[in-house]
Amino acid sequence: MQTFSLLLASAIAVTGSAAGATARMTNFPIRMNGFSDFCSANSLDQKDNVLQVSGDCSPDPNGARNMGAALFTSHININECLHNNKGHLVPQQHGGALGSCDCDVGFSLCDTCNGTSLKCACNDNTGKKQVTFMDMNQFLGIGLDDDGRIVLYCEGVYGEWNQCVKNGAATKCPPKIAAMAVDASAFSIHEEPAKALFGETPTLELLHENEQYPFAHEAGVFIAADDTLFITSNQYPDPATGRKKIQISRVKLNRSGGKTTAEVEEINPDGVPMANGGVNYRGGVLFCAQGGLDASAEPGGLVHMEPRPPYASRALVESFHGRQFNSVNDVVVHSDGSIWFTDPIYGYEQGIRPKPVLPCQVYRFDPNGGVGGKGSVRVLADGFGRPNGICFSPDELTVYVTDTDWIHGDGTTDLTRASTIYAFDVANYSGQPFLTHRRLFAMADTGIPDGIKCDVYGNVYSGTGDGISVWSAGGVLLGKILVDGGAANFCFGREGEVFILNEHKLWRAQLAPSTKGALLRI
Repeated sequence: MQTFSLLLASAIAVTGSAAGATARMTNFPIRMNGFSDFCSANSLDQKDNVLQVSGDCSPDPNGARNMGAALFTSHININECLHNNKGHLVPQQHGGALGSCDCDVGFSLCDTCNGTSLKCACNDNTGKKQVTFMDMNQFLGIGLDDDGRIVLYCEGVYGEWNQCVKNGAATKCPPKIAAMAVDASAFSIHEEPAKALFGETPTLELLHENEQYPFAHEAGVFIAADDTLFITSNQYPDPATGRKKIQISRVKLNRSGGKTTAEVEEINPDGVPMANGGVNYRGGVLFCAQGGLDASAEPGGLVHMEPRPPYASRALVESFHGRQFNSVNDVVVHSDGSIWFTDPIYGYEQGIRPKPVLPCQVYRFDPNGGVGGKGSVRVLADGFGRPNGICFSPDELTVYVTDTDWIHGDGTTDLTRASTIYAFDVANYSGQPFLTHRRLFAMADTGIPDGIKCDVYGNVYSGTGDGISVWSAGGVLLGKILVDGGAANFCFGREGEVFILNEHKLWRAQLAPSTKGALLRI
């Protein structure tokens, strides 16, 4: 496995921030060889990719003598590094006991690997002095940890730094490192094909954060005509009633100057009780309605919603020949118009649905079947612990279904249960489709494989406990988009963009423009 990281050493993580995000202050312990003998670091702040480090060397007289100053403050602008042809990380200001300083960092992240000393010209009452605040080789490095977060490395610059310096001569640094430096999460490469899928400079940006409730959990339906995204929240207590609630949100994407921002609007369409998964359908959104405790008043099933106000909705199917579904979870639409969906028992376990009266199964609904074309529903697959995500391969000859029996609705987990993706062949017998040749396709190594999608090349993507995992059509793990906290679901947008639902956060990953989702193919 290859990860995009610059240095190998003990690291202190810095929370990444996207444009417009709130700055975060992180106090961190110092474990620097030599530096910690004399000085202590106070805080680290990051805003718009500017790192600020403060250190106090005054308690020990050796601090000023060995470190060159009694107090230092460094503002290191990573944006400047990314847009500077020379690729230097340049502190904008330094100050302390020696007075004001103009500093230059020979530590290069973006282009060439020159010297690694932080040297400053400082003015005090005796005149200008050249001071070396620290040698990066001994004390400080800036790069990415294995989770792709911007970090300070505090026990020496070792390991992969050597990829920039060969035989004592400066060489070009890999361009991906510079691009990844502004990301809050890494793109992890397990196999060579992932490099082409992710592209030369993949990025990950935070579009929106809501600390009040987990607004970004499921669905993820991109409406290209309006450049909007529809998402559903995880369950949370309604402040007004105290009852469990799921909120549907419309996300309007604004694109200008190469940047994407998001406006999130809560919407409350009628007739979609406890919405979960969703998919594009007839110009709008087809939601999985899990239903409520009163099955007669709030039946579960599939509900089509118009994408514009007043968000009119219409139920397509609400039962299996009169027997209530458990809690419909995820859905996909075949090119012939049929609708395929999963129905686990999570709703009952979470206290939002009555006791199940059906096994955990995969269904197919034909909206044109039945008497008078009112629709017909049949079971296609059983034998799951908790069937969850579902999708087709690009040629629609394979169906992928995730089984998330590893986690139950009450939050308990059983590591011996399925955290698995199964593949089925779609075969026709007597003019009707059947799922045949069930086989284990892949297992998530972290958490569960929840939402699942394919790209136009047949690769399989699934939201897991550490982000999004990508497998080849042969079941080989190609790479990951690592997101702290994982992702229940996601969807493709335009030309390689992926919208990642991370509970309290909505992310936008930009992959290679040719990496397009098999559903919309845009």
